Amino acid sequence: MKINILNFLVKIVKIDPVLSRAVKYDREDLFRRLLELNLRHDSTAYHKSRTFESLLAFQTKHRNTAGGEQTIKTAKSLDITITADFLQEFVNLKKTIEEEKTQNSFTKFSESIKNIFKIK
Repeated sequence: MKINILNFLVKIVKIDPVLSRAVKYDREDLFRRLLELNLRHDSTAYHKSRTFESLLAFQTKHRNTAGGEQTIKTAKSLDITITADFLQEFVNLKKTIEEEKTQNSFTKFSESIKNIFKIK
């Protein structure tokens, strides 16, 4: 009986205000718990999608590319949609990080050259 009630409650809860509250607290474990509830209790496709999107947005905000890639991979394997806006933000983050690495490599290289030739 308890599981039936949880299944019912998970399906009728308004997920957007719950996710907004999780964003306020800025803790990944809250998104993961919500995701677990939605998956375990067969929530609606909208709830699952929004929860995956919010987790990906959190990971993007915190520059967690490894976690974001795993989130996308898991959503895809479960046939859960993550909308293009969230995916694009994540792709933009990866590009930014790659550009920063390239810039840092160039800066280190130019500093090495300056040190070798004692250029100021």
